[in-house]
Amino acid sequence: MNQSYFSTAMEILTFESGILGFEEIKQYILYYLDDELPFYYLRALGKDHPCFVVCDPLCFVPDYTVRYDDETLRELGARSPEDMRCLAIATIPEDPTNITVNLRSPVIFNISNGMAKQYVTDNTKYTIRHRLFNKAVDKAC
Repeated sequence: MNQSYFSTAMEILTFESGILGFEEIKQYILYYLDDELPFYYLRALGKDHPCFVVCDPLCFVPDYTVRYDDETLRELGARSPEDMRCLAIATIPEDPTNITVNLRSPVIFNISNGMAKQYVTDNTKYTIRHRLFNKAVDKAC
């Protein structure tokens, strides 16, 4: 993902179907803190709503790919896959060396209009608990 896209502190993303387990919540703010990159926050709008830690999976899995079907591109109002960005939801345990990310069901969104969804891939090579620190971290992120 081109990190320059996140040059603003906040972006509002709209999930028509919500995120798995939080289907009733439709809008989230995506933001970051400079000293915590490559991790971002995806916080639901409203009181007492969840906040997810997310990251660009390419920072940790350079060959990660998501193939968007035509229906998904239409649903999110994207003209092509180049309009899309992908983020993986992270689970951060007490020991941060054991951080995992969900590569099987990333959050995808259209950079032009903020329409988003959690996209369950059919690629069985990816898991929902991929450990980040099995390999060296790509310093480009």
